Amino acid sequence: MGEKPLLMERDKEEIEDEICNDEEQSSEESSDIENMEDMDPACGHWGTATGASGYARSGTLTASTGAFQMHWLCRRCMQDRPLPLQQLVAVLEEQEEAMQAWWVQEERWQEEDLACQERVQVEDIAQEEEFWTDLLALEWSGSMSYGIKIGS
Repeated sequence: MGEKPLLMERDKEEIEDEICNDEEQSSEESSDIENMEDMDPACGHWGTATGASGYARSGTLTASTGAFQMHWLCRRCMQDRPLPLQQLVAVLEEQEEAMQAWWVQEERWQEEDLACQERVQVEDIAQEEEFWTDLLALEWSGSMSYGIKIGS
């Protein structure tokens, strides 16, 4: 009866540092933690906690309140841990979407490039044929006017 449970000997800051190592708790969360030490789990209301003998223990945590506080801190810590993982997953999903969009764009550019190359090649062939046709026409017209026969 005379000895205090280990949990009651610990300060709430020590528990907080051991479990979470979270130095960036908001003032609302820290006020919730401060208010927890005054919670009487037996009656479920805020105020001075009373022990089994019925006397008030000001400034100390009852074992069940301390356990509740520790559970609350553990739960808070565990809820914070998946957040960076969720952010990482979200970033990876965004990168995957960007990569897929890039591949679609790249394929479209390749198709446009091939179409442009084919169009340029067709135009080059058409210009070359026109050149040779014009050259032959000039040769025929020149040979006809001078009376020169082309070929044998």
